[in-house]
Amino acid sequence: MDPEVFDKQSIIPAPPKLIFAWHERTGAFYRLTPPWVSVKIPGKHVPIANGQVSELILKLGPFAIKWKLVYRDYIPNEQFRDVMSSGPFAYWNHLHRVESIESTKSYMIDHVEYALPFGKFGRLLGRKWIRQFLAKMFEYRHRILTGDIADILKYGNFKPLRILITGSSGVIGSALKPYLTAMGHQVICLVRENPDPNSDRILWDPENDFIDTKYLEDLDAVVHLAGENLNGKRWNKQYKKKIYNSRVNGTKLLVATLAQLKHPPKVLIAASAIGFYGDTAGEVVTEESPAGSGFLPNLAKDWELQTEQANALGIRVVNLRFGVVLTPAGDALAKMLLPFQMGLGGTVGFGKQSLSWVAIDDVLGAVYHGIQCEQLEGPVNVVTPEPCTNQKLTKTLGVVLKRPTLFWIPKVILRILYGEVVNETLFPSTRAQPVKLQNTGYTFRFPNLEPALRHMLGKEPPDVKGNKTAR
Repeated sequence: MDPEVFDKQSIIPAPPKLIFAWHERTGAFYRLTPPWVSVKIPGKHVPIANGQVSELILKLGPFAIKWKLVYRDYIPNEQFRDVMSSGPFAYWNHLHRVESIESTKSYMIDHVEYALPFGKFGRLLGRKWIRQFLAKMFEYRHRILTGDIADILKYGNFKPLRILITGSSGVIGSALKPYLTAMGHQVICLVRENPDPNSDRILWDPENDFIDTKYLEDLDAVVHLAGENLNGKRWNKQYKKKIYNSRVNGTKLLVATLAQLKHPPKVLIAASAIGFYGDTAGEVVTEESPAGSGFLPNLAKDWELQTEQANALGIRVVNLRFGVVLTPAGDALAKMLLPFQMGLGGTVGFGKQSLSWVAIDDVLGAVYHGIQCEQLEGPVNVVTPEPCTNQKLTKTLGVVLKRPTLFWIPKVILRILYGEVVNETLFPSTRAQPVKLQNTGYTFRFPNLEPALRHMLGKEPPDVKGNKTAR
């Protein structure tokens, strides 16, 4: 059996020790797994060491395939291999290697030798597809690695932090935890179900004003993301009340609890939304702009108001006003994908409404910037500096997916189907600008729409291939 070979090499502006340490941490696997690949670790994280076995569950359509990998040839700060003992390939041998170029530069090398199952028949059917798949996957992995390492280096001497997260199972929280742990920080999660006493999870019950404060002393930062899903149900008085209470009362309880600590955290990162501004008819708004009118502006205003007590305690408060977060893991983009892939995509209404969006990786970067940048406080717009219209989002997504976008959905139809929520989430026109982020030195990974969508959806330009850099 002559295996196929795939190589991907990139120059990372960091020493090997830093790059290798990132790979060894618990969050790295999830950071390196593209959102279009469904793979999970069913048990606990297995440390990288010779002879250790990592078990994965890979989903291919309706099928779940167990994949066992054995770590070999482990040399600290240099390399390791994962070799398949059972799984979807006939043979798999993946070398991860970091080589120093100079004190501040290294090669990140992924060398994969593999053979497809079913012999010649498997090669005939799958050879081209698997090479394209590996090319886009490793392009994604190296891009994520480069960005995360840059975030580590940006803020000077690295210090591991102890960070509390609420809403860790949500769209943002589930991406934030592996991002922070891969960077070397300890993450503790407030959860609503009874946690394992030996885990990194702490019980809270905001509906009954309860937080277990046992492990909350000596936190460096708190990231508060918890809140009922705006699109979880059709809006009525009861559900709007639930949305409101989950944010306003939950924040009030959290801040009151922090006030009781002997050693409160230095910074509170509290979620908010550009819904604060309401419908501005496409007029540009900044963090200095006033609140709009309606349910969402009133909610955001009261939500942010609950953090003022933390300010009074000397805790630096950053209210992150998120725009439309683009990620295939949930919310707007996830709901658009199926109809667009089927060729049924189109604009919402006439598509002229302005859309202030942000890629999920820039959401994570903005949270981290809020933790690390002591000059950042108060309301902060977390949106790309280049907003678009709903029509542009529609056309660009169609280009990326190579699908037509001929349809349009009248507002009246959406109102009948989903109710009041569409008036405040789909049709307001808001052009928010990230003035504070940019003024404090934040650099967006994805300021432009098409590259952001291609990255998240694995739709790389056709010239992306495995590469071998001359050395």
